[in-house]
Amino acid sequence: MPRTISELIQRHKRLYDESYGRIARRSVRGEGPRPVSTASVNNFALGKVKEIPPLATIRGLAHALNLPEVTIVLGFAAEIGIDVAGARFAERLPPNVDTLPEHQLDALTNLIRAMLRSDDQLTVTDANTALPSVSDSDVLSGRVKPGRQRDDPDADTQSTTSS
Repeated sequence: MPRTISELIQRHKRLYDESYGRIARRSVRGEGPRPVSTASVNNFALGKVKEIPPLATIRGLAHALNLPEVTIVLGFAAEIGIDVAGARFAERLPPNVDTLPEHQLDALTNLIRAMLRSDDQLTVTDANTALPSVSDSDVLSGRVKPGRQRDDPDADTQSTTSS
């Protein structure tokens, strides 16, 4: 289960030895109108949350706690009782993960899918081309190089001749 906002704030306070007032002051962002109040940070840390706060508060806390905004949203959602158990992995992603090129995001997604399957077939794709299917266990065991079919006679050799 993802951490609640109270757990996130208390963890940050403990790890960095910061007061709620200091966390509140650090919630100021360059474009933000004002920081999250010390009273609000204190209430959030005590679990006194009735609803997910406005975007400015979410962004301010994300900045102050050095966490992705999605982690803050999930923390508030968990605090008010919304089941966000499926988002456990999402909250661990770095804030700038969406800046990765599409082909790298595809590669990471395929890697995770491969890790979740045991002997199923894995089709790896890049942004433009579908590659032959191979068993992820064949790739991991070294019997087949990534992107090659199992029955490909050139699977273990690199062809460098040009026509």
